[in-house]
This record gives sequence, structure tokens and C-alpha cells, in this order.
Amino acid sequence: MSARRLPVRPIEPQAYPDVVDRDTWQQQLSDLLVREKAHTRAGDALAAERRRLPMVPVPPDASVVGAAGRTSILDVFEGRRLLLAYFHMWHHGMTWPQQCEGCTFCASQLQRPEYLHARDITVAVFCEGDYAESSPYAEFLRYTTPPGTRPATPHHSSPAGSSGSMPATCATTTTGCSRRTGRPTAAPRPACGATDSWT
Repeated sequence: MSARRLPVRPIEPQAYPDVVDRDTWQQQLSDLLVREKAHTRAGDALAAERRRLPMVPVPPDASVVGAAGRTSILDVFEGRRLLLAYFHMWHHGMTWPQQCEGCTFCASQLQRPEYLHARDITVAVFCEGDYAESSPYAEFLRYTTPPGTRPATPHHSSPAGSSGSMPATCATTTTGCSRRTGRPTAAPRPACGATDSWT
């Protein structure tokens, strides 16, 4: 198997649903929609609880490694108020087809950050492991998210987790980890908290 292939899983249908008349289909669909709406509302409530979780201060010496070398986490903000960091799982020593499909898909959807930039938000993709190993993968996929144009390698653990595929929102604050809104009026300090999981 080529080491430069992307992770892929062939889709092979195991079973097909029954074929019924339209009225039967509509009744079953209507019954299912009731349960789906309840599921959606429950998920929305859990997501709201996640957004209300407290933030944790980031160590002042926290840094990542990217195309420009070692960079402080504060510089990754690129002067914006918020940093949305996606943690891309990277399996050290494994070939490209063995890397995470879900992370590859999600990170690939984050490569047009103009909408978020206009709202004072920077987007970055982080991963663990050796930058020299993971950067060709990012280059092949044409990742453009900072730092530089590559995913970076965290050198400090994140409160949102550094090996799982989940995003974290970091804010620059002047009073520690309790503030999420407002502009900093003194030397900013970053704080991070988990956001809604995407996978």
C-alpha cells in the first residue's frame, strides 16, 4: 500500500431497507422525526453546557512548532481575540492511509478562514508528534491554517486534549480564565476551554 495515499474506507452496503408504499413511508418518517427532534434538543442542551464550562489558563511558555519554527501560543492568535484550535490526531510512524479519516475530513473543511477572520477569530490545526513527519501530509492536502501553512506540534498539553479530534476555543484575557468577552486592555494572557465536539 502506498504511503502517500489518503485514509479511505470503501463503502459496501450490507443491507437495503424494505420497499413500501408512500403512505407507510410517510408514517414511519413522521414517527422518527419526533424522536429526532427530541435527540436534537438534547444535543443542543449538552452543547450549551459544554460552552459554559470554565476555561483553564495556558502556561505562559506554551509553544507550538510550525513552518516558522517554535512559536508561542499567543503569537498563533495572529493578533485576533479568539483562537479556534482543531486537534488533528497523528499516529506517529504510520503511513498516510493509516492516519485518521475523521480528522483529515474536518481539517480539510477549515481551509477558508476569511469568515472567521472577519469576526476576530483565528483558526489553527494542531497535532502531536514530529512536525517534519506530519507537514508533508498537510502540504499534500494544501492546509493553509496557521501557524504558517502547516499543522503544528504542541509542546504543552491542552485542557481540551491534545491527541483527540476535538476543537478548543482560546481567548486572550487580562483577568485569568473567567473572561470570554471584551477586548484586552493590558498584556493579554491566553486561556482555553472545550467547544462543541465535531466528531
